[in-house]
This record gives sequence, C-alpha cells and structure tokens, in this order.
Amino acid sequence: LEVMYGAGLRLSELVGLDIKHLDLESGEVWVMGKGSKERRLPIGRNAVAWIEHWLDLRDLFGSEDDALFLSKLGKRISARNVQKRFAEWGIKQGLNNHVHPHKLRHSFA
Repeated sequence: LEVMYGAGLRLSELVGLDIKHLDLESGEVWVMGKGSKERRLPIGRNAVAWIEHWLDLRDLFGSEDDALFLSKLGKRISARNVQKRFAEWGIKQGLNNHVHPHKLRHSFA
C-alpha cells in the first residue's frame, strides 16, 4: 500500500517491479508506464523503510525470481492477488465502498 500510494503507481507498475528497479538510497523506483514510457519516481521514507523490511522477509522465500513482491509460492505476485488483498483489507476496515488499487492512484494525483 505504502509503495503504491507514495509513488502513485498503477497496479501493473507495482506488480511489474523488480528489485533492480529500486534505488533505496535516493528513495526512487523506476517503472515502465503506459505507452512503454519509463518513469523515475520518488518514494517516501515510509515506503523505503517498508521495502527494506520486506526485502529481509523476501529472502526467506529463497526465490530466484527478480520480482520485488512475491506470492506465497515465491513467484511474482499477480494483479488479481493485489486486488483481492485490497478488497479484504477494505472489509476488515469496515469500509462500505469497494476498495481497489486505483483508488490510491486517485488519492495521489
């Protein structure tokens, strides 16, 4: 959530992130956006901290996949999986409206 919101990422950009797309020192990510346009985006300190924490946990998967975010099976997380997690989170938070990833992008823009 923090990475998507902090950089205003599209869902496809989030699930397409590889570890090599990160520059945590400068607090930036590189994404391939619509129309095959490469964008370099700043991410906040909170997002950097969460990514650093996630990278420590990610190592436990022992995955050879370059993807930043992995499923429980050690493969790149799917867009559908992220959508389901958003919906589940919205229900747990007691939100009446359907919660989906693009709402974060609307909040960012």
